[in-house]
Amino acid sequence: MATAHVAYETETGRILSIHRFQGDPGDPQTIRRAAAYFTDVAEDGITVVSVQADELDPKRHYRVDVGRNALIDVPDGEGGVRFDVREIRPPT
Repeated sequence: MATAHVAYETETGRILSIHRFQGDPGDPQTIRRAAAYFTDVAEDGITVVSVQADELDPKRHYRVDVGRNALIDVPDGEGGVRFDVREIRPPT
């Protein structure tokens, strides 16, 4: 089963990146470090929320509920980000 880790800006909930792992749950510290490297947010200002990749519907939009540290789906037209992480392939 694949896990998807969504790195987001702790203060605003802005989604910075998504990381997918097959089997291995991934290390939140490494995920924060990678998100900080590729964005303008310091590592200590990044939080990671993890979900099962097959729970994400590629037709839905999601955003982070900062208060609950949870990824929630939002109605069309209200912003959010779409993810298509159902198909995870091992590196070749």
